[in-house]
Order: sequence, then structure tokens, then C-alpha cells
Amino acid sequence: NNIVIGGNMAIRNFELDKKIINAANKEFLKEGFTKASLRRIAQKAGITTGALYTRYKNKDELFCSLVSDVCKKFDEQFTYLMPLFYTAIENKSIDKYVQIVHLETQNILSLMYSNYDACILLLNCSKGSSVENWFEQTIQRIITEAQQFYYSFLGDSINKKALELIIVAQFSVYKQVIQNGYSKEEAESCLEVVSQFFDSGWGKQERNMRERGRGGRGSCDWDVKFE
Repeated sequence: NNIVIGGNMAIRNFELDKKIINAANKEFLKEGFTKASLRRIAQKAGITTGALYTRYKNKDELFCSLVSDVCKKFDEQFTYLMPLFYTAIENKSIDKYVQIVHLETQNILSLMYSNYDACILLLNCSKGSSVENWFEQTIQRIITEAQQFYYSFLGDSINKKALELIIVAQFSVYKQVIQNGYSKEEAESCLEVVSQFFDSGWGKQERNMRERGRGGRGSCDWDVKFE
């Protein structure tokens, strides 16, 4: 935590870091990344712009420092759940898959509201920054995993585009509750209804899959092959 300056050991002023972080949070939350000003952040922190640049090389680095922790926590959450999804794949159990999705929903909501300002920055204020596509990239990773799951059931008869639309719709709910400023209680209530809606759909797919497994075609229209 010490910084070497000109060969001498200097003690970093962490109180100043706190002032910068607080000022940057307020500026980015109010203005968004594109319109935010390092000059205003420095003024609010009571330092010169030059002093700010000694800690952060540019605006993007400062912004990313505010959201990097929550991004890491989301990655850790998905990494934690991955073996559980693989177990569902191995057992070909869509019921187990849905249970894990419920756990995922609870954990994501808890994570979001424990890091509320950072999530607002990441989902509402990041346009123009190097992390503006973080949410879409995360969803794409989840889509890839879901495709693997359903491929284990249906082989190359799965409709890749339909599945992608379903996953995007399901995960876009998280972004909406943040963008709309829902309280945690409101978000939990809404997600409970949304989960019930999707559960019915997943249950329908499971019945169709089992019919196919018995040699019947079922009513599931998942006929577009992987591209």
C-alpha cells in the first residue's frame, strides 16, 4: 500500500482516495460516463486535476475502479453456479436446471442491492466506457451455457435463436429493475411473478423433451438446427 516516489517511500493518502471515490460516484451517477468531468470530480474532491491523474490515468480507469468489484462478484457468482448447471446437464434434469435458476435469481438480486450504486453505474451510466457492453457479454456467455444444456436433450434440433430470445428476456429483467429504480422488495415481488411465468414455459419444454425421448415429436417447435 506504499508508493515509491523518486526512490523514497511515501505513504498513500487513503483519505484523499475516499474523497475522490465519493466525488466520482456522485459525478458519474448524475452525468453518466460520457458527460462526466474529471475537472468537476477533482474540484468536488478538493484536489487539482493533476493530482487526480497521478492516481487514475484517465476517466475510464476511474470509472472502472468503481464497478470492477461488483463485476468480479458477478463473475464469482456465475463461476460458483457453473458446476450445478453441469450436474443438471449430466442428469438431463430440466427441473434441477430451474431450481438452479431460482437460486441464481436470489443471489443476483442480493448482489445487486448490496452493491446498488455500482450496479446503477454499470447498467445505467456506463455508455462510452470500456464496460458499457458488460451486461450483453455476460448474457451471451449464459446463452452459450443454456444452448449446451438443451443440446444435451434435443441434439441439433434445438432452435438456437428462440433459446437466445428466451434467455435475453429472462435476464433483461435484472437490468429493468435497476433502470426503473425499483426497491429490493418491489424487485423481489416482480421477479417472483416473472419466475412463475418462465417456470411454466420451462415445464412445457420438459414435457415435450420427454415425449421426444419416448419417440414422440411433441408440440415443441424447436426445429432450427445450430448454425
